[in-house]
Amino acid sequence: MRLAPLAVVGFLAVRAAFALPQDNAGTPVKPAESAKDDAAKPGTKKDPANNEGAAPTPRKLDLESNRNAGWCGSAKGPGKVVCLGPGDTLIVTVGGEGGLVLPHLCLDGKIVPLKNNPKESSALGGNRFGYEISSLPKNLLGTVEGHQVSLTAAATANCSTPITQLVDVAVTQPRLEKTTALLLFLGLSLLVLVLVRIFPGLLKEPDPKPDPNPNPVGARPWSLGRTQLAWWTAIVFSGWIVILVSTGNYESFTPEALILLGVSVATTATAGVMQKGKEQEKAKADEAKNEVAALRPNLTAGAAPADAMAAGQRMQQIAGEQKVAPVYQTNVGFFSDLLKDGDAPSLARLQAVLWTVALGAIFVWQVLSNMEMPAFSKELLFLAGISSGSFLFGKFNERRI
Repeated sequence: MRLAPLAVVGFLAVRAAFALPQDNAGTPVKPAESAKDDAAKPGTKKDPANNEGAAPTPRKLDLESNRNAGWCGSAKGPGKVVCLGPGDTLIVTVGGEGGLVLPHLCLDGKIVPLKNNPKESSALGGNRFGYEISSLPKNLLGTVEGHQVSLTAAATANCSTPITQLVDVAVTQPRLEKTTALLLFLGLSLLVLVLVRIFPGLLKEPDPKPDPNPNPVGARPWSLGRTQLAWWTAIVFSGWIVILVSTGNYESFTPEALILLGVSVATTATAGVMQKGKEQEKAKADEAKNEVAALRPNLTAGAAPADAMAAGQRMQQIAGEQKVAPVYQTNVGFFSDLLKDGDAPSLARLQAVLWTVALGAIFVWQVLSNMEMPAFSKELLFLAGISSGSFLFGKFNERRI
C-alpha cells in the first residue's frame, strides 16, 4: 500500500517532463522548432507585410483579352482560348482575400513590357487590373502554342515568386493587320467582278434552248439566283483566304457558312429548273400561236358552220393561253433585272436582295474583326431560307424567263 503514493508521484513527474509550456492564461506554447516546421508547410498563412518565409497558396487568376481567339488561328484548349498579341489590352482578375498593389505581369517566367502602368484596381473593381501590352518576346510571336501567364508581387523585379496560378494562353503576331486584311478582301472581291465582266454569262439568265425564233430576246437579264450564288462564293472564299493568310488557320469554315453557301446553291439550282419549265411552256405557246394562222380559213364565209365554231373556240383558247404564257425579258439594268419580275418590281425579290446584303455584311465584318467566320444563330439561318423560299415562290408565279 505504501507503493501507491510513489507510483502517483512518478506518473505526474513523467507527464510534466513531456508537457508543453504554457503562458499566463494556461494556453500551451509550441517550441521554436515546432513553429518553424509549421511555417515550412505549404499553404501556411503568414503576415502579408513579411516577404520572408514560405510562399502563400497561389491565387486563382482569370484573364480577359480584347483580341478574339480567331486571331490565334488553330489554337485550341479545354476552355475558352485567351489570345494575346502586341498592343492588346488584358484585364486580369485575382481571386482570394487581401488587396494587391499593381503586380507585375509575367509570361513564361518573364516580365511583359507594358505601354504604361497598370490601371488602378479602383477603376476596375477589387483585385482587377488592366494591362496594355507594349511588346512580346520575338521568339513567341507567330506561335499559337500554349504559354503561361502569372502575376508576381509588385516588390519583386522578376517572376521567380508568382502569387497566382499559371494560366495557359496563346500568343500571336498577325501576319496581316486589319487594314491590310481589308485591302486583301477587297482585292479578291474585285477579282470576282473582273471575272464577271469578262464572262457576263456567269450571272445572267441562260439563253433559251432551243431558240424558237432568231434572236428573240436580245441581251439576257441578270439572274438573281446566280448573283446570290456568286455573292456568297466570293464572300466565303475571300474570308477563308484572309483568315488563312493572317493566321495560318485553314480550318476556319463554320457549319453556318457552309449552310449559307448551300442555300444559295440550292436556290440557283431550283431557279434553273423553273427556268427550263418556263422555256418549255413558252415553246408550246409559240406553237399554239402558229396554229392560229391555220385556223383562220375556217372562219371565212364559205366554211362549214361547225368548223367555224370549233376554230373560233380554239382561237379564243389560244388567246387566253397567250395572256399567261411566259415572256422573255431583255436586259434593262443590273438592279432592275434583279428586282423586277417583268415590268413591275417584286417584293419577294427585294427582300431576298436586302437580307442577302445584310447577312453578307455581317459575315465580312466578323471575318475582318475577329479572324473567324461567324456562327449565325438558327433564327438568322432560318431567315435566309425564308428569303430564298419567297424568291422561288415568286419566280414560280412570274411570267419572266
